[in-house]
Amino acid sequence: MSDILQQAIEAIKAGDEQTGEILLSKVLKADPHNETALMWLFKIADTLERRRQYVEWTLQVNPDSRWAKRAVNILNMEQAGHEVAEMNKLSQQLVDIASRAALQVGDMLLDASARDVSVEEKASFHDLVTKYDRESEELIADYIFKQYPDSTLVGEEGGTRGSGQVQWYVDPIDGTSNFAAGLPFFCVSIGAVLDEEPLAGVIYDPVRRELFTASRQGAFLNGEPIRADGRRTDSLALLLTAFPSPHAGISDGDGLLFAEILRCFATVRRVGSAALALAYVACGRADVVLETSINAWDVVAGMFLVEQAGGRYIPFGSQISATGQSAWIFPGFVATCSEFDLEQSIINLFLTQAD
Repeated sequence: MSDILQQAIEAIKAGDEQTGEILLSKVLKADPHNETALMWLFKIADTLERRRQYVEWTLQVNPDSRWAKRAVNILNMEQAGHEVAEMNKLSQQLVDIASRAALQVGDMLLDASARDVSVEEKASFHDLVTKYDRESEELIADYIFKQYPDSTLVGEEGGTRGSGQVQWYVDPIDGTSNFAAGLPFFCVSIGAVLDEEPLAGVIYDPVRRELFTASRQGAFLNGEPIRADGRRTDSLALLLTAFPSPHAGISDGDGLLFAEILRCFATVRRVGSAALALAYVACGRADVVLETSINAWDVVAGMFLVEQAGGRYIPFGSQISATGQSAWIFPGFVATCSEFDLEQSIINLFLTQAD
C-alpha cells in the first residue's frame, strides 16, 4: 500500500488530482485507518462537506491528530465563506513584510562582509557572533513590529520578544562564520508561523541578490516559481551538510560514517548555512540537506520553502507524531528534492537510528 500511496501523492503534486483520488481510495479500501490518505483526500476534496467528512473520519481514527484538529478550525472558518482567501491574503502580507525586512539589511551586510569583521564567541569558538548580527536583527525586529504589531519574534541574538499571535523566527545572518571570514555564502532567514502553521518564509542572499520566498501560493526565487526537482540516488546526488557537527558532539563513529557518506554520494559540500542549503534544494540546485544541530530560526523559512516547492523536510525521530511538536523544534533533519529515494539512501540511517 505504501507504493500506491506514494504514487497517489506524486500524482496530486503533478496536478492529476483525479488519478490521485482513485489511488487514495484504493489505499483506504485496504486500510480504512490510513491517516495520510485521509489527509490528502481532505486536501483535494472539492466540497466543504467532503472535506469535513475526511476530518471527522480522521478524528475517529486518531482523536489527537494535529492536522485534523487544525482542519476543524479551518473548515469552520471556510463555512463562513472567507477563510482560505483570508489566510492566503495574510500569508502574502507576511511574505511582503519579511521580504522588505530582509532587503533593508542586505546592503549593510554585503558592505560589511568585504571588511575585516571582528567576532565574539558565544557558546564556543565554533559559535560566533558579530555586531552586524545584532544590528541586523534589531532592524528586522523594529520593521516587523511596526508593520505587524500582533507579533512575537524569536531571534537568534535577541531571544523572544513580543506576545502577538504571529510568531516570527529570525536568523539575521545565517552563516556568520562565512560572513566574518569574507566567504560569500550567508543569508538572512525569516519565517512566520500562525497557530503552528507556517505562512511565510523568506531567505535573502545579498551577495547574489537572490530573494527566495514561500507563501501558501507556492515557492519563488526573485518572483519566479521554483520546484524542488533533482536526482533520485546517492550516486547522482549533491548533498549539503554540516555533519559531523561540533555543536552536536562528534563521536569516533561519526568520522567513519562521514567517510561512508563521501563514498556513497556523487558530491558532498559543507556550505556553512542551513537556510541557504534548504533554499538550494527548493530551487533544484542541490538534492539533499542533512543537519544534526540546528535551531528553529535556522530552518522555519527554509523548511516551508522546500515543502512549498514540492520537496520533503523530515525531522529526526518518530516522536514528532507522538508529541505533536512542530517539525522545526527538532535539532536534526533531512530535506530532499521530490524525486530522491530516501529509503535507499545512506542518509536514511539518521532517521532510523533516531527512531
